[in-house]
Amino acid sequence: MIYFVTFVISALLFEFGFRERNRYVVFLLTAIALLLPALLAGMRDENIGTDRLVYGDILFYDVQNSQDFLHLDPIWFGWIEPGYIYLNYFVGKIFVDVNFFYFVLSFIEGLCVYVTLKILKIKKYAGFAYTAYLFMFFQPALNTLRQSLSVSISLLCVAFLLKNKKIPAIITFVLAVSFH
Repeated sequence: MIYFVTFVISALLFEFGFRERNRYVVFLLTAIALLLPALLAGMRDENIGTDRLVYGDILFYDVQNSQDFLHLDPIWFGWIEPGYIYLNYFVGKIFVDVNFFYFVLSFIEGLCVYVTLKILKIKKYAGFAYTAYLFMFFQPALNTLRQSLSVSISLLCVAFLLKNKKIPAIITFVLAVSFH
């Protein structure tokens, strides 16, 4: 039930944020809309999510405890994509708790959806689009960490392709592939 309520509140804030004319109010509403699901992901129980149990927490703490990126356990290379390892590395050097990583990961995913809708200039049903993303990708993202990040970045790639912006499309494509 907490997911449903959070998603509905976030979607409403997102919709109001896209319709508002005052840029400060827009920033506030969309920031809260993006932060709510990210906070939910950051506060989730450590036993939720297959990927978290298989590699999520272990990779984060391994990266965090390594002296630098070149001295990671070689088990990760060839199994986990480099973009995801880099993200773990940078977040792990700033935050000490793995829950902050899941917060950052989910916030980045939501931010990619937001930027995609802005690029495509979708205003009328932005809240509905965000709701669709939350229900289709956010909750499963608790089990598919790398895949959901790659999907959200791929949305950006598609937006750039639709706007015929080839260089940003290529960059976001490579970035999406680096995560999964």
